[in-house]
Amino acid sequence: FERIEASPVPISAMSQSADASMLALGGVDGTIALWNTETLKMLKKFPQVHELPVTCIAARPYSTPLQGDEEEGIVVHALSASADSKFALLTLQRRGPAKKRGNKSSSTTSFSIFPFTSACVWMALVSWVMYYVVLETQLKCRHEWNEGDYGQFAECVLH
Repeated sequence: FERIEASPVPISAMSQSADASMLALGGVDGTIALWNTETLKMLKKFPQVHELPVTCIAARPYSTPLQGDEEEGIVVHALSASADSKFALLTLQRRGPAKKRGNKSSSTTSFSIFPFTSACVWMALVSWVMYYVVLETQLKCRHEWNEGDYGQFAECVLH
């Protein structure tokens, strides 16, 4: 068998594509590399995509087009997430599709409200949950907080 150095730093996440043609590797330095499994050659390296180690990666898990593939013409080859609370969509394409000319209506770009709406709903849900967590903590551990015994307050919160 053959061993190839895939990264100068430890690998923290790995995924093989559904068709087994690509391997996605995420490093502890936040770098992501896409490899061709047939030739064992690196297709592209994305240096320090994340600020912290890559914790999750998916190498084109579905053979069907992902959301936005048809509209934008950009194929997503890998998705990654990290402990820095961010995710990335990675492509091997160099450029987006050429814009159509001649028809003025086709040169306008459409704006999707869905990402903004889903982010707002997510933030509202998180805020609502956090409000009740803080309220419950305040009711349960008020005595320790008022006494100024922060060690006991921490114990109260944890239990």
